[in-house]
Amino acid sequence: MKSDLAEYTQNYCKSEQIIIRTNKLKELESLNNNKYVYFFYGAPGGQGKSVFARQVAENLYYEYIWYEVSEADKDPLFLCQTLHNKFTDFYPRYSCEEFEKPVAENKLDPLQYEFYIKSIIRSLKKVIKKRIVIIFDKVDTLPPIGLAYKAILSATSLCSYVVHFIVCSRDINHTPPTLNNKQESYTYILNNDFFTFTPNEYKSLSLLYLNELTEFSGLDKIYNITEGWVYGIVSAFSFINNHANCLRSMILQIIWMSFSELSNCTTTMQKNSIPSHSCRCLMI
Repeated sequence: MKSDLAEYTQNYCKSEQIIIRTNKLKELESLNNNKYVYFFYGAPGGQGKSVFARQVAENLYYEYIWYEVSEADKDPLFLCQTLHNKFTDFYPRYSCEEFEKPVAENKLDPLQYEFYIKSIIRSLKKVIKKRIVIIFDKVDTLPPIGLAYKAILSATSLCSYVVHFIVCSRDINHTPPTLNNKQESYTYILNNDFFTFTPNEYKSLSLLYLNELTEFSGLDKIYNITEGWVYGIVSAFSFINNHANCLRSMILQIIWMSFSELSNCTTTMQKNSIPSHSCRCLMI
């Protein structure tokens, strides 16, 4: 069983012009088969962290749970409740008495949020048979020193061979704190260099937007300017495709305006008795 995101991701890849980052997936697959069970994706906005996390979830795991962090999650109890509800929806055999009992009695203790979220993860492990991944996306919504982010760190501390975690954030302050030897042995950090598009990936993406293009030399400037920044590349291509006719009109208008201004300039200079050959030079 996969989460309801599976169908969404497949449709998303078809409807949005994105490429499957095969080489990156192979790199992550080798890490998955090794010792790493907690992955932190840290890069600026628009670098493709969320899209790549979807691809990883679809291709490298049996099941996955997607948690998109919102402003409401700044309350760690809200985060615990929402995560618990997701597990309940995805896994009918899942239950967590340590959390459900105080909820039913309306006795949730805000100071016990770390205990609650750890109990929720431990209870999930009891019903997991094959390796899954829990993805916390848009974690940069949370203050790095806030209680909710500390709750997420508490959850990820229970990562194991069967339960992996991916945390996506554009805030470098969310990078996992100084790791001890044990944590370092299972934590893998992917930064901006990993997500930056390679020239070959850039060309593959270009084909999705400019499918009639046969010569790539003219696109070098876009790649050089964006330096492989995914959102910058996509925005440039989208603008070119959506405004092609507009751009042509703008260019013609600029040429016409320039010609008109130059003609007016010529008339003025003639009135001021500037020699005609000077005007011809200026017009050229």
